[in-house]
Amino acid sequence: MGDNWDKLNKAIIADSALQKYIDTKFKKLNNVLKDPDGYNSGIASDSRVSKVEEKVDELAAISHPPVDFVDKLESLHHKIDRVIELLERITSEPSTNVYGDDDWATPSE
Repeated sequence: MGDNWDKLNKAIIADSALQKYIDTKFKKLNNVLKDPDGYNSGIASDSRVSKVEEKVDELAAISHPPVDFVDKLESLHHKIDRVIELLERITSEPSTNVYGDDDWATPSE
């Protein structure tokens, strides 16, 4: 009977050590959940989340609406094409200088 009694005592001691270990882990985990910033756990606290939400709301309030740059770019391309067409037309037409010479860069005196 002594042998069984010793086994039982060892099991109780092991169980109490396990219980103590679990209690310690539980207390530490509870402390981390209460103050995650203090333990640098990577879990965001409610105050930090609310600060981030406020910042996002501020940025959303001051940001401009999205701009469709494709339409603006197409408009610029059309203007450039029109300028190129006008330049080609101007250079292809014969010059009609009122002074009778073909050299517009150096006027005759």
